[in-house]
Amino acid sequence: MTYPIYPTPPGLSYSVFWSPGFATLPTQVAANKAEIDILLADEPIHEFELVYDFLRNATTWAGEALVHNEFKNFMGFFLRVKANAGRFLFWHPDDNRTLAEPVGTTDGSSTDYGPLNRTFGVGLNVGVESVGYVHDTDLGTYPINVYFDGVIQSSGIYTIDKTFPKRQMLSFLVPPAGGQDITIDYSYYYYVKFAEDNLSFEKFMSTLWTIKRVTLRSLRYAT
Repeated sequence: MTYPIYPTPPGLSYSVFWSPGFATLPTQVAANKAEIDILLADEPIHEFELVYDFLRNATTWAGEALVHNEFKNFMGFFLRVKANAGRFLFWHPDDNRTLAEPVGTTDGSSTDYGPLNRTFGVGLNVGVESVGYVHDTDLGTYPINVYFDGVIQSSGIYTIDKTFPKRQMLSFLVPPAGGQDITIDYSYYYYVKFAEDNLSFEKFMSTLWTIKRVTLRSLRYAT
C-alpha cells in the first residue's frame, strides 16, 4: 500500500515540540513504599506539535507563472486523508536516516530479516525502535546500502518489503550464507495520523493564512 506524504510548506514556525511517551500501567506502591512500574510496550508513541506562521493562497498575476498555494494544498491534504481517520507518512527533519544499523545475523536458511530499526541517541544513551516506512524513491540522495560483516552488497540480491508500516523487512532473493552480521544504511518516514479530527485555519492578511497548532501522532501498525 502507498501512503500519502505529509506536506512541508515553508511557513513552519519555531518552537516545534517533539514529545515521545511510553505506555505504562499506573504506578503501584508496595507496603514498604517501593514503586512498581510496568511497561506495556517497548516502543514509544511520538507526538509532534507544529505551528505554521503563514500559508500562502495567492493567485496567478499577469505575467507571473508561479502560484503559491500552500493553504489549499495543506487543507486539501487534511480533507484527503479525512482527519485522524487517515494514515500517512511524516518526514522528520531531525530523525530520518540511520547508518550501519544492525539488522541481524544470517542463519543460512532465512531470506527475511527485520523489522528494520533505527537507533537514536549518543553512546550508551540510545533508544532503538522500528521505523515507520522506508524511503526508497530518491536513492541518489538517500541511498540504501546493505553490508555483510561490513562489506557492501549488490542491490540486486535484496529488496525492501514495505507491505506493513512499522514492519519493514529486508528480503534477500536467496538465503545468504550463515554467520554474517547484516547492517544497513537507509532513510525512513514516521507512520502517523493527525491527533485530532479538526484543524483551525486563520486568515490574517489578504491571501495569507496561519495554523496555530497541528499535532501529529506516530502509530503502531494494527495487524
